[in-house]
Amino acid sequence: MTCARAASRRVASRGLLVSSRNGRTTAYGLPPRASDVIVTHMRRLLTFGATTPPDRSCLLRSCGTYDPRSGVAQRSMTF
Repeated sequence: MTCARAASRRVASRGLLVSSRNGRTTAYGLPPRASDVIVTHMRRLLTFGATTPPDRSCLLRSCGTYDPRSGVAQRSMTF
């Protein structure tokens, strides 16, 4: 087992990642709450010290992905 795989399993066992298995393949993704927390913290980070409130334009976009073999969809974050 590689170090990265072991680390992913430990993080998943703590509930910070969700895992799904399809045969011998395991896919990891963020639980719904984690995505919301990341967006909230990114908003705070990117607007710190701003003199005007953000105009709701797209400052950060992380596109989602879908793995058809495992059926795991990664959430996209738009900020």
